[in-house]
Amino acid sequence: MLMLLQSSSITLSMPRFSSKLRTTRLEKGSNHVSKTEGGCQRWNQSDCRHNGDKVDFKSGRFTNVDNLFHPRYYSIPDTNLAISDCKVSCWNNCSCVAFYYLYESATGCKFWTNMTNFIPEDSTGSERLYIITPETSNLANPNNTTPVPSNSTNPNNIAPKAS
Repeated sequence: MLMLLQSSSITLSMPRFSSKLRTTRLEKGSNHVSKTEGGCQRWNQSDCRHNGDKVDFKSGRFTNVDNLFHPRYYSIPDTNLAISDCKVSCWNNCSCVAFYYLYESATGCKFWTNMTNFIPEDSTGSERLYIITPETSNLANPNNTTPVPSNSTNPNNIAPKAS
């Protein structure tokens, strides 16, 4: 399934038969798909992704914290899978941080997991991949919680509800 944000609507797509896509449009603010023929359905947000998270196409490589190149990835060698299938699988897997197709025919999927340091490079040997980039505000406050000052008189250290 492929999700494209557009000016006042959302386009949702899902493969009907291997590589054929059918689409429908949702008006902004709508919470359902009125036209479901052709296999379209609503794409539910993953628990680990947030509004504002996006997918960026980049060239580079992942390293671990000591800056050594130790790729952690797995692949699905299925030639019936398109890049849109890879995107949905990665988006719904909380440990997935990047994806790309496996074969030169743009089929199959390769996923990078639990990697934190991405080094952008434009050299010939660098990987080209789609990276899931969290919204900036989610990086600073990933659980979307209200912090309580440490000198608070609140004994349970619970944030008051916003009014």
